[in-house]
Amino acid sequence: MRSAVIAVLVLSPHLAAGPAPAGKPRTEKPPPWADAYAQQVLSVVSQVSASYIRPVSRTYLLQSAVAGLYEAARQPLPPALAADLKTATSDEAIQKVLVQAREPLGNGQSLKDHEVLLASCRAMLRHLDPYSDVLLEAERKNVPWGDQPAGLGFELRENVGVGPLLIHRVLPGTPAQRAGLRPGDEITQVDKKALKGLNRDEVAGLLTPSTSPHLQALIDGKEAAAEAATGMPRVVTLQIARPGRKRWTVSLEYQERKPESVFGVQRRDDNSWEFLIDRERRIAHVRIEALNKGTANELAEVLERLQANRLGGLILDLRWSPGGFLDEATGIAGLFLGDKVIASKRGRTGAEKYHNTQARRYEKVPLVVLVNEQTSGGSELIAAALQDHKRAAVAGQRSHGKATVQQALYVDIPGASLKLTEGEFVRPSGKNLHRGPDSRPQDDWGIRPDTGLECRLSPQLTRELKEQWDLQTLRPGVDNKVLPMDDPKNDPQRQLALEYLLRRLRRSEAR
Repeated sequence: MRSAVIAVLVLSPHLAAGPAPAGKPRTEKPPPWADAYAQQVLSVVSQVSASYIRPVSRTYLLQSAVAGLYEAARQPLPPALAADLKTATSDEAIQKVLVQAREPLGNGQSLKDHEVLLASCRAMLRHLDPYSDVLLEAERKNVPWGDQPAGLGFELRENVGVGPLLIHRVLPGTPAQRAGLRPGDEITQVDKKALKGLNRDEVAGLLTPSTSPHLQALIDGKEAAAEAATGMPRVVTLQIARPGRKRWTVSLEYQERKPESVFGVQRRDDNSWEFLIDRERRIAHVRIEALNKGTANELAEVLERLQANRLGGLILDLRWSPGGFLDEATGIAGLFLGDKVIASKRGRTGAEKYHNTQARRYEKVPLVVLVNEQTSGGSELIAAALQDHKRAAVAGQRSHGKATVQQALYVDIPGASLKLTEGEFVRPSGKNLHRGPDSRPQDDWGIRPDTGLECRLSPQLTRELKEQWDLQTLRPGVDNKVLPMDDPKNDPQRQLALEYLLRRLRRSEAR
C-alpha cells in the first residue's frame, strides 16, 4: 500500500515588496511572504531528508531549493549563500538564512502565490533520482486509478479556452467507451449549448452530476447563478465531431463504478469481455492495463468464472503496464502462488518481506506472463515473483527495470504533490530488479524472458501493437468492425506465448 507523508504548511498573505535596502541592519520584521517561504521549505526539506531511500543532508537539499528559487527569479545565486546554509545548524538559524535569501528577490509576479515553493521543490527533487518529482494535477492522466468513480468516462485535452475541446483519453468500461468515443474526438456542444470560449477545466467541471443549469448560467454570463445551480441531471448529451464522419450526439449517464483495468480478447454484445483465445484448449488471454485500486479483485473474479468452465491455460499480459498500487501487485502475484515470499523491499529502515496473503489461489493453471520494455514497477514485481518461484514462463521482451517505490508528500501547493522515492524492491531470488544509471545490459535488472520465449520487436512495431490493442479495448461491444487484434497471429509475442502453452498441454496429454 502506498504510504503518504503529510506536510502541514501554512501560507501567509503575500505582500508586495521590493529588495531590502543594502548596508542597513534590519529593524523591522521580515515580510510575511519571506517568513512563510522559509517555514515551508524547511518543513519539506526536513521530511525529504528523513524519508528518502538514501541518506541525504538537509544542507544539500536546502542549497538545491534556494538555487531553484534564484533560478525562478532569474537572479545570480549569492556566493556566500551556500556557506551560510552549511554553517546554520539549528532550525531557527536555517530559517533566518532562508528569509535573508528570499526577501531581496521581492514578491514579483514570477514569485507570487505558490510559484516560489513550486520552483524550490522542483529544483530540490531534480537532484535526487528520476522518479522523485513534483506531480501536478494536469500530469495525473496516467497515474493509476484510485477509488474515484468513472464519471462520464473521458478526459479532455488542454485548450486554454481558444481551441477545440478534444478528448484526451477514454476510459474502458465507461459510458464514453460504450458510446464509441475515441481520443481525438471533438466535443462541440453540451446539452445543445455551444462551448465557445470555455477552456478544458471549465468544461470538465461542468460535466459532473450537476451540469445543465450550471452550464447555462455560465454561458449566459451569470456567474452567481452558476454557483447556486444544483440538482442537475445525471445524463449529459454531447455533440461529437470526428474527421470523415457527420456530427452526431450521444447521451452519457454518470457512472459511479470505477473504469475497467482487466481486459480480454474482444468484447461481447453486452460490452463484457471474452477472454478465451483458444476455445478448444480453453486458453485465456487476460490483459492488465495498470495496477489500479481493485485490479486484483477484478482479476480474481475473472479467474473464478474461467475456472468454473475448465480453464486450460492462461496468458497474463503485462505489456505496457506501468505498475501502480503495491497491494494490487502483491495481490495479483498471490493469486497464482502458494505460501511464498512475493518480494522484498529495501529502504532506510532495513528490509521488509511481502508474503502471500491472497485468499483465492489458482496454483495449477498453466501460465505464461507477457512483458515488454514498457512493463514497469509493480507489474515487474508480479512477473519476477512468478518467474523466480517457477510458477510461470515469461515471454516477450526484457522489461523496463523500475523497482523503486514512491510515497506521496503533500505540500501546500494547490493541485500538486511530491513523489519521493522511499524504497526499492528486490526479487524473491535476491537478484536485483532495478536498473540504475550505471547498469549495463549484462547486469541483473528487469525481467528477462525465459529461454526460447524472447520475441524482440522494433520500437515502431511495439507502438503499432499498443495502438491496435487500445482500439480493441475501446471498441464497443455492439461494433462489428473487424480489427487487427481479432486475429491472434497479428501479435507475434502473444502468438509465441499461445504456441508455448499449446505445446505444454500436448506434452501433458501425452504422458
